[in-house]
Amino acid sequence: MPLRRLPAWALFLNGLVFVHTNGRVAFQRTEGDTTFVLFDKGREPCVSPDGKRVVYWTSAPASPRAANATGATGTTAAIDTSAPLVWADVDGGARGQLRAGNLRSPHFSPDGKQLIWGEMVDGRWAVMRGNRDGSAATLLFRGPESVFHASWLPDGSGILTHDLDNLYWVALDGRVRRQTAVRDVVGAASISSDDRFLVSPADGNRLLFSAAVDATKAMDRAVHYDGGSSALFLYDLAGGRRTRLTGEDVFAHDPAWSRDGKSISCRGFRIGKRPLRDGILRVPVDGGEITRVAPGSEPSQ
Repeated sequence: MPLRRLPAWALFLNGLVFVHTNGRVAFQRTEGDTTFVLFDKGREPCVSPDGKRVVYWTSAPASPRAANATGATGTTAAIDTSAPLVWADVDGGARGQLRAGNLRSPHFSPDGKQLIWGEMVDGRWAVMRGNRDGSAATLLFRGPESVFHASWLPDGSGILTHDLDNLYWVALDGRVRRQTAVRDVVGAASISSDDRFLVSPADGNRLLFSAAVDATKAMDRAVHYDGGSSALFLYDLAGGRRTRLTGEDVFAHDPAWSRDGKSISCRGFRIGKRPLRDGILRVPVDGGEITRVAPGSEPSQ
């Protein structure tokens, strides 16, 4: 797929939030708007479906403090408050802390009323669920190993998360509806805790994921011999067919579906005759040009 530079944003339905190269969380309101709404420094931001609020985690200014908390097994342990979730309104400047702790990967539910996030529970990363303001937080899923990057199913009836061996489709009552071996999905590629699996909002049988792949000599030089490349794939859950979306000349990671399921935003870059600087790419799902749309990483829509 050819790449070209665009001076403005491309086809975002409700705006896009990402981490700017300066480390601050940034929000793009509409297509063609070249002015970003900037927030404090943070990681893994998400935006509410109405485009009015962002949530992300940030590093606390002080060292982790000890506080009593009851874990999933009923034991009492100290809370690590080094990476709390914070919220900020896109308009008006209101902002505040949503939940203390060592937290990761927040995501709004499709209706915008709830949040899920990653939280350390009794020594393993687990999935928590609560109201959009962080209240009524409860443990949703804690697997046999740490699980990562939970995402909502399109109808809001449950979530998808993974450890390094299995994918778990989990209902909101915590029951595992479906479990699939990672190796059956990714094939010869490999994953880490940084990779993501996301069901298309337009097709419940279409699964998007990122994975580590072998790098060409040119790509190996571009990533400073740092262990290969990364690519995006689609997997047909009904038919078991795997399709690589990005070629050997593209490094792609941190994928996120557009709300209509027609394109994917990711962090990446391109090498070759027309090198493209590291930034946010938009990848059409069913063909078309890949375009660079912003400087930054960790996009979410």
